[in-house]
Amino acid sequence: MKTKLLCLMIALCIILSFIPVSAEEAPAITIITQPAAETVVTKGEVSGKLYVSASASDGSELSYQWYETPGSNMSGEEIPGATSAEFIIPADITRTKFYFCEVRAKGAAPVRTEVTRVVVKEPRNVITITQQPEKIITVKYKKVGALLAVRAKNTQNERMYYQW
Repeated sequence: MKTKLLCLMIALCIILSFIPVSAEEAPAITIITQPAAETVVTKGEVSGKLYVSASASDGSELSYQWYETPGSNMSGEEIPGATSAEFIIPADITRTKFYFCEVRAKGAAPVRTEVTRVVVKEPRNVITITQQPEKIITVKYKKVGALLAVRAKNTQNERMYYQW
C-alpha cells in the first residue's frame, strides 16, 4: 500500500511538472521623455510648461503627481491639482524653484523623473524717452546758451544718468 501510494505521488509530481506555471510580472514604468533640466522664465512674464512622457510595460493607464522640492533632492511637497503629464509653471513665481514628477500605474512601482530647475530672471530694464528736446533751437549770435530738455523713464524705476 505504501509503495502504491509512493508511486502514485511520484507519477502525480511528474505529470504536474509538465504543466506550465506562469507568474505574472508586475508592470514596469519607463520614463520616455524627462522634463527639461532647466527652464528660464522672466519675472512678471512667466509662461511655460514642464512635460513628462512615460509608458507602462503592460499598457496600463498612468497617473502623474508633480512635486515642488527645495533643491535638487527628491523630497518635496505635492502640488495640488498638478496631476497630468504637463505642469504649467505658476505665473506668480519670483525665484528659482525645483520640480519633479512621480508617475504611477496599477501594480507598478512608482517612478520619479529627474529634478528640473525653473530659473526666474529679472526682466530687462526698458528705457522709454517721454520728452524729446525741441527739434529746432535758435541761438542768437554771442548769446550761446540754450536749454535742451529730455525726460525718460525705465521699467525698474532705477536712477538714470544722461550723457550728451
